[in-house]
Amino acid sequence: MSYQFMTTADGSPTLEWQQSPDLVEKMHHSQGALSESLYIYLPVIQTVAEAGWPLKFMSLGLGLGYNEMILAAWLKKQELQGRPLSLQRLHSFESQDLLKDQLLLWLGLAPANLPASEGFSQAYDCIVQALCRHFQLPAGLIQQTLVEWRQSDIWQLKGAYLPSQEPVAEPERYSGLFYDAFSSKMNPELWSEEGLVQSLQDLCEPNCVLATYAAKGSLKRALRRLGFAVDLRPGFAGKRQCTLGIRSCQSSG
Repeated sequence: MSYQFMTTADGSPTLEWQQSPDLVEKMHHSQGALSESLYIYLPVIQTVAEAGWPLKFMSLGLGLGYNEMILAAWLKKQELQGRPLSLQRLHSFESQDLLKDQLLLWLGLAPANLPASEGFSQAYDCIVQALCRHFQLPAGLIQQTLVEWRQSDIWQLKGAYLPSQEPVAEPERYSGLFYDAFSSKMNPELWSEEGLVQSLQDLCEPNCVLATYAAKGSLKRALRRLGFAVDLRPGFAGKRQCTLGIRSCQSSG
């Protein structure tokens, strides 16, 4: 699989992946990678925090780390405003080792002999600078937060997420899911209704929020089968719809 960087309309970077000559897909909308990520996935963080649910998040997939950086920026902003919140868990799933390795290299957490790939460091710098402006944060605070999470094992980088065909005995569950997988053309196994039902049964806490750029019928049916209220929001920058699913089954007590 090959890639190339592209600059979107809001100045933030995205990647275009080519799996085959006939299968090419961009990670984000051309009108703004950061703007799209904030629009679709920030409500997950806000909903979980405002409800008082445990701050346990899953990111599928890591990509350029937009959602991880947004989470770090938003939580640090709350802390600076006198509302500190404690992240319990952030698990990022990613099938491409290159993306995990380059992010860790940028954070100074990768082996010294790991080679840098062109474009990644500049892309990460661009993203965090934009987020620091957006949230009015001191420079370096997002990187520092990610390093602390990684070193304390709060943030774990995992491989490709593979839906289980059987119930998991002791699943790791999450209150917030950034469901940012490639499309069904790239990852059909992550978008089938039965696969989604099986996976989300294992992944979701009783109180849970899921957001994704997609509004596939299989996703909507799976969420409703699992007791989620499905909010079909207007899509970003002219896209038809995106999905926010919320399930509130019990008080956080």
